Amino acid sequence: MVAQLMATSKEYSSKYEQLLSGRESALYLGLHDLPAIGQQYAELMREMEIQATLLEFIYPQYESAKLQEAKETGNVQVLDVAKVPERKSRPQRKMIVLGAVMATMLMTLVAVLGIEYWRALPERNREDYEKVQNAFSHLKGKDKRA
Repeated sequence: MVAQLMATSKEYSSKYEQLLSGRESALYLGLHDLPAIGQQYAELMREMEIQATLLEFIYPQYESAKLQEAKETGNVQVLDVAKVPERKSRPQRKMIVLGAVMATMLMTLVAVLGIEYWRALPERNREDYEKVQNAFSHLKGKDKRA
């Protein structure tokens, strides 16, 4: 009987040591680990309380901002559904092309007349030609001084 009690006492002592060290199983923590875990638990609780307080103050502002945005955005109502037109109304390409051709012809005519006038100027009116040449040389002289 004494031997049996000694074996039981020894068994209880080894179980007690295992519980203290945390080697018993993954479910139980050792007593020497408890202060660190308690500190981590306290930090997590404090962080949770901070987040809850922030949420308590910020969430109503968020909701009111959402409602304000919903009030400010205007409602869009479709009056008529868009349809593809059967034929184009504007711009009329024929008129644009015709206008461009006419403008090109007019500019070409003015350019040809200007070149021909400049080429025939020395033969027809020598004085005007010399005045124009003098004006050009005067302008070229100013450009060289500047």
